[in-house]
Amino acid sequence: MKRRIGRTILLTVGAIALFTVIFGAITFIYYYSQPLPPPKVTIASEIYDDNGDMVTTLGGVKRFEVNLSDISIHFQRAIVAMEDHRFYSHHGVDLYGIARAVYTNIMNRTLYGPGGSTITQQMARNSYDFLGLQKRYSRKIVEAIVAIKLETIYTKDEILEMYCNVIYMGHSVYGVESASRLYFGKSAKDLNLNEAATLVGIVRSPGYNSPYVSMEKATSRRNIVLNRMQELGFITEEENKAAKAEEIKTVGLKTSVRNIDHFRNAVLKYLNNEITSMQSNLNGDELLKSGGLKIYTTMNTQMQEAAEEAVEYWGEEEKHDGLETALVAIDPQNGEIKAMVGSRDLNQSTWSRVFAKRPPGSTFKPFLYAAALESREYTAASVFTSEPVTFDIHNQEPYSPKETNKDEYYGDLTMRQAIARSSNITAISLNHIMSDSTYRGPWSTDMIDMAMRLGVNSHLDRVLSLPLGVSPVSPLEMANAYATFASGGYKSQPYFIRKIEDKHGNVLLENRPFRQKVLDENVAFIITDMLTSVLEPGGTASYLKSKIGRPAAAKTGTSEGNQDAWFVAYTPDIACAVWSGADDNSKTIASGGRTSGYSWSYFVSNGLKDVPKNDFTVPNTIVAAKIDPESGQLATRRCENSYTEYFLPGTEPTVECELHPDTIFPPIIDTDGDGQNDWDFWDWFFRKNQEEEEPEGGE
Repeated sequence: MKRRIGRTILLTVGAIALFTVIFGAITFIYYYSQPLPPPKVTIASEIYDDNGDMVTTLGGVKRFEVNLSDISIHFQRAIVAMEDHRFYSHHGVDLYGIARAVYTNIMNRTLYGPGGSTITQQMARNSYDFLGLQKRYSRKIVEAIVAIKLETIYTKDEILEMYCNVIYMGHSVYGVESASRLYFGKSAKDLNLNEAATLVGIVRSPGYNSPYVSMEKATSRRNIVLNRMQELGFITEEENKAAKAEEIKTVGLKTSVRNIDHFRNAVLKYLNNEITSMQSNLNGDELLKSGGLKIYTTMNTQMQEAAEEAVEYWGEEEKHDGLETALVAIDPQNGEIKAMVGSRDLNQSTWSRVFAKRPPGSTFKPFLYAAALESREYTAASVFTSEPVTFDIHNQEPYSPKETNKDEYYGDLTMRQAIARSSNITAISLNHIMSDSTYRGPWSTDMIDMAMRLGVNSHLDRVLSLPLGVSPVSPLEMANAYATFASGGYKSQPYFIRKIEDKHGNVLLENRPFRQKVLDENVAFIITDMLTSVLEPGGTASYLKSKIGRPAAAKTGTSEGNQDAWFVAYTPDIACAVWSGADDNSKTIASGGRTSGYSWSYFVSNGLKDVPKNDFTVPNTIVAAKIDPESGQLATRRCENSYTEYFLPGTEPTVECELHPDTIFPPIIDTDGDGQNDWDFWDWFFRKNQEEEEPEGGE
């Protein structure tokens, strides 16, 4: 009876063993015969600034792929010593290691203790999603088969390289390169023995052994790694002692950094739209999430950081409650976007208002004046009148515009003064005068053509009030249009990505500057010179000149009902547009100079602090003349407030000032309206002699 039971047990065990062998053989043959795809390694895409410095990444996995030759030999030896010291002698699976793990598990009475995995097995587990991460023997069997197959496809160095690029190193970073940057601020190839041992000590338990979690535990683990390396003959006793004597010096964990996320978001949106058109073996989604792209942008890090700070900088009395903002800066010489901020707080709103359209207010007026100058019928010295006026428009109610300060009128103004004071009536009157047909509609199509030539792409309403900025446009359009003035009449196509490469260095996309001559350089300069008056005494933003400390041309703008505040300005080096307001028009805002203007001044002061204070270049063919601001005619010695004005060749005044003629005896002047001549002979005599004694000079 006992013999029969024993035979039954023996047959059962034998059957189970035979089944296991057959099943294992079938499993091995099946998986080993299956084609093995290349290991899937998710690599972060890197974003570089205009100096070629890597500033941030895209994607949730922070991993940077490097060649084995770019990994410190100290790290290579340390990782082999701790994770798989027989790595170069086994064929993917270490039978001795497995036997030791089984024995340890039996002694500890557990099924899922140490698994004896080799570096090849760990690399397989981290590179193939179908293996999973569950602690099951079935998974370990398949993992072992994949590891054996990997050893027939790749060399040991290739496997070690892949492994070093996929291991988790704590704080959301993967791979030795990203870890080296995170902990020591250097490339993996520059790690010394102390640093390499510290990083390898993190691998087994990043949550406990990171020096950012516990320097004591990190030091203890480093010493264990160093001892193991000495035991295996990878380092000498002297090298061990020297490395232990060194302090673990990290660069510090940066938990809160102004990391140019506004620009990063714009890059991500661009890639989502353009990724499918790139020539790559990966599909769009894979390329974006794990393709290891190198994205070279036009962003200037200093300007971007200044821009992100600038949107918080308004006048002391102004509040941000319920208001949003946008800032974009363009290099006038090539169209490269150097900085952009699309909202005040990305945690509240990721929508970029750099591309949103809002009424630009009086920042639109320079397009009208540029068209007027180009017609050669008007000059910067042309005199207009700011006074109550009503325009009769066909099939519409009569239009009676108001000045910026409602019932305040300025009287006679030159074009320069009209820009400086932002006269509404002057601009609308000029638009009416330049009209193609007062019957069809009293507006100037020349102004619309000018705006579009300079860089405005939005639809513009053909209305008399268009110079007041009633048609919505984006900050990017306004910055680009003003950049055309700054460049001397060359319009550029704005762009913020120079080049995109895949992880192998293949160029997937490349943008180059595109410039087109759209405006005479003399017209561009005259507009520029007139816009500098906005920052001079009497201009709508005169209080900002001292804050920037460099030559600049600017224009303030506030939309109807004070719902939009604009400031668009440029130096020879950068053109910038700033908008502020409420998205839903639910709140009013102070004028453009008091809000957006302050942001601009902060941006220029800090973003250009290392840029020389260049002035605008005067064209060789332009004509300069002394002008009387009251008459707009050539100044005489009797014009007390004369100044130098610039003109297109052939449009300069030829008549001397009729209000202050240069006669021996001045005309009768009745300044107080009493009908009597207020001229004083002796005052005139002494002043005349003084003028004759002074040497001639000036411009």
